[in-house]
Amino acid sequence: MAKEFIQSSRAPRKFLICAAFVFLFFTIAFHSQSSNVWSRLATASSIVERGTLSIDGDPTTAKSVDKVWIRGSFYSDKQPTMSFLIAGLYYPLHQLGFRLNQRRSVPYVLITFLLIGGSTLLCLAAFHRALGIVGLNEYQRLSMTGGLAFATLLFPWSTTLNNHSFSGAWVFISFYLLLSAKTGPPERVRNNLLLAGAAAGLAAAADSACNLFVVAFGAYISCSKPLRKGLPGYIVFAGLVMLPGVIAGYYITGDLRPIQVHPEYFHYPGSYWNLGIDHLSGISRNDLGFSLRYAYNCLFGPNGFLLYNPLLLIAIFEASTLILRRQPFWQEALVSVAACVGFTGYFFLYSSNYSGHSYSIRWFVSLIPILWFFAFPFFMNLTRTKKWVYGALCCVSILIALVGTVDQWPPTLKFSSTPAFVLNWRLEVRPRVEWFLAGMPNLGKRPEEP
Repeated sequence: MAKEFIQSSRAPRKFLICAAFVFLFFTIAFHSQSSNVWSRLATASSIVERGTLSIDGDPTTAKSVDKVWIRGSFYSDKQPTMSFLIAGLYYPLHQLGFRLNQRRSVPYVLITFLLIGGSTLLCLAAFHRALGIVGLNEYQRLSMTGGLAFATLLFPWSTTLNNHSFSGAWVFISFYLLLSAKTGPPERVRNNLLLAGAAAGLAAAADSACNLFVVAFGAYISCSKPLRKGLPGYIVFAGLVMLPGVIAGYYITGDLRPIQVHPEYFHYPGSYWNLGIDHLSGISRNDLGFSLRYAYNCLFGPNGFLLYNPLLLIAIFEASTLILRRQPFWQEALVSVAACVGFTGYFFLYSSNYSGHSYSIRWFVSLIPILWFFAFPFFMNLTRTKKWVYGALCCVSILIALVGTVDQWPPTLKFSSTPAFVLNWRLEVRPRVEWFLAGMPNLGKRPEEP
């Protein structure tokens, strides 16, 4: 029965429908928020309810640390593009009488599911198709797509409002369109490249570090003779998508540079950044010794990104092998890995706070889809040993991801030596399990701590 299902032409569609229900369930059930979430919601609600980008009138502003003080008003320190998208989804709901700032609000759930979960679902569809381009059969494609959906941190970060899974999804969609342009019919090259530029621009508009992928994919196009003529269109469409965010940033600061490169805006009375505990990412460069220690802890420390995404170890090995042996699709692997190295290297050199309160290093979630794609050689000849290895890693990874869905924003800064997995288990999962076993199920509300 399982074999017949996998070989069915409807299997991918049924898988995506099941994934959508899972994402929606966890978005509703745990509904975790943080200052990072409030900051974006405050801008969106201010646009819709008060007609301004200032967040002074939002009730969450007082308890948010993700804000800046400019010319007598508070603004979110986040890039504004995602807030524009949230506002566009919120406006009709607001007209119907719903409010975004309610604790368990319908707008938050719907917006998170449509914007974040929806982007992940589109990414999964593109991922499945891209695996067909490199020659995997249906069983192998669904195995890898299922691993991406539920056995990486893309899963928990697809059920809360954030820019990392969103950007990662659109980076991969852009990559898929590039791959389609290179391997598909010539008459579709231009349109694929225009859409690839728009997708890459959307990723960069939500996460400035993803500008590296805009540049890397542009370099890939310029080095490929069949694609080279489409480079201007790729650049124009990427720029058009990023333009509204640039204009809004200029309106707020009077400067074309992002808000994040202005440390003076973060130092207002009572600001967390006045304490000097951490420095702002992207402002000053770390010395080499600190960067190396910091990089190790980001990848393998208590909340290490690779420890929380062990499947990516397969991907890194296979991508390296593709490049070194110059096997088919090695150029795509080289461009993607180079962008990922530049992406992580930027944070190793210019940050120190392990992405704040976060389940593992949330910044690097953007890299998961495109990195995991290059594990495809592992699946081309699935021996019994490989199946056992993949199955074992999936069991561990699914548990890690499930625990992450309960709270993507645990207090890791307060308990820096305690893994986020342990924090979530102690503070969130175990109390719920105990309540459930006691005949008092309450999966949506965190029980009071003793």
